[in-house]
Amino acid sequence: MEPEDLQLTNSSEVPHNVPVTGNDSSINRAMQVSSIVIYVVTCILGVLGNGLVIWATGFKLKRTAYTVWLLSLAMVDFTFSLVLPLSITELALGYHWPFGWLLCKVHFWMLSLCEHASIFTLVAISVDRCISVVLPVWSRNHRCPRLSALLSLGVWVVAAFLSAPAFVFHQLVLQGNRTLCDTMFMPEAWYQALILKFFLSAFLLPFLVIAASYTIISLRLRWGRLVPSGGKPFRVMAAIILAFLLCWAPYNICSILVLLQPRSEPLPLPLSVGMRLSYSLAYFNSIINPILYIFMWQDFTDLLKKSIQRVNNQGDSTQSNL
Repeated sequence: MEPEDLQLTNSSEVPHNVPVTGNDSSINRAMQVSSIVIYVVTCILGVLGNGLVIWATGFKLKRTAYTVWLLSLAMVDFTFSLVLPLSITELALGYHWPFGWLLCKVHFWMLSLCEHASIFTLVAISVDRCISVVLPVWSRNHRCPRLSALLSLGVWVVAAFLSAPAFVFHQLVLQGNRTLCDTMFMPEAWYQALILKFFLSAFLLPFLVIAASYTIISLRLRWGRLVPSGGKPFRVMAAIILAFLLCWAPYNICSILVLLQPRSEPLPLPLSVGMRLSYSLAYFNSIINPILYIFMWQDFTDLLKKSIQRVNNQGDSTQSNL
């Protein structure tokens, strides 16, 4: 049985490793090769980039609340990159899963866990940055590495819980001469609920929180005239919001479109192609994260110092007037 004759629902959360359906095997082969290339590039750059951040934040930089968040984010994306070789092998073998029942479940649970944990950590960082700029004195007195570490652990626990269905529903399925690691026996109600759950909890709500946090920060910086309009912090914040949107919006849009299709029928060719490409694009978020947030680190350290100094100066001025 050729790959284009298969209709898979193989994924960590919702369908993504689906072969292109239809009679044009050249399109399916091209999509398979392109996905492998993207996964390999993501794996290599993700390991190198996030490994560098782990080395810097874990052993070289002063331990602060923000470096703890950076370390947690880098560890999530580093773990995600380490898991990818199993997906690369699966694709290279034509969607055949040679690693057994346990790794079938653990692998896709780990992918789902890392996806959730990475997104939730991005949300936590944006809220942390917002608090540090809007409430600088409170932030200086209450934010600490230990608190960030505990919250980071909480993020991992929540992500692990939300990813549990990936472990429960992935099974080995014999199809022709292939062994598939698949969720095709997942109940329809669960299938629909998981797609909607991921859309709401791992895209829509996180995007709204991230966008709102950096909008509040931008307004606070402009009102306080802490940086000139159009300065580097504003560009970095805009890049963070745009990167999250570009990486995850196409995948979630395609997932909703998949939800509207009869599950028993092959996906239309454009949607099959879009699903594969959009999931590959979402993988790039693990490469972009360390770059953007390292750039943001020094900027916000300087801004926090300026905010605290300004508040202290205003307090000294008020006392002198009294």
